[in-house]
Amino acid sequence: MSTPTSDQLADRSSLLLQTLQTMRRLSVIFELFTQATADRMGVNTTDVQCLNIIHELGTPTAGEVATRTGLTSGSVTGVLDRLERAGYIARLDDPADRRRVRVRPTPKAGDLAQQVFWPMLAAVGESYAAFSDDELRLLLTFLEVTSRALTEQTQRLRADLTPNNSSA
Repeated sequence: MSTPTSDQLADRSSLLLQTLQTMRRLSVIFELFTQATADRMGVNTTDVQCLNIIHELGTPTAGEVATRTGLTSGSVTGVLDRLERAGYIARLDDPADRRRVRVRPTPKAGDLAQQVFWPMLAAVGESYAAFSDDELRLLLTFLEVTSRALTEQTQRLRADLTPNNSSA
C-alpha cells in the first residue's frame, strides 16, 4: 500500500470537513423542522421529540420515555400531560401491572404524521431513489455510525452534568 500524497491528504481533509459542516447544517434543518412541527401542533419541541419516541416504542411507560430522552420523571409527566391535553396521546392502564400507566399515540397523532411527516419522508425517499443499492447501504451505515456516535456523546454530556461532575 502506498503512502498518500499531500494532495490526497488535503482532499481527504477537505471532504471530512465538508461532511462535518453538512451534518451541522442538517442538524439545524432538523431542529427547524421540529420547531415548525411543534408550532403547528401547539406544543414545544421536546413534546414533539417525545411523541416521536412514543411512536417508535409503541405503548411505552413514562419511565421508558424518560430513559430514552434523559428527561426527569417530572419533566416527562409534564410532556405527557401537554400531549394528552392536545389530544396526541392517551394514557392506558398496563394490563401486566395495575400501578403502571402506558401511553399510546391517538388517531390525531396519526393524522399529524400523515400531514407533516409522511410528505417529508416521501420527499426524502424520492431523493434517495436515485441512489444505487450499494450507495443506500453506505448511507445506512453512515446514519447508523453517526447515530451511535451522537448517542454516546449525548450520554457523555449528561454524565458530565451529574452533581458530582458539574462544573458549576
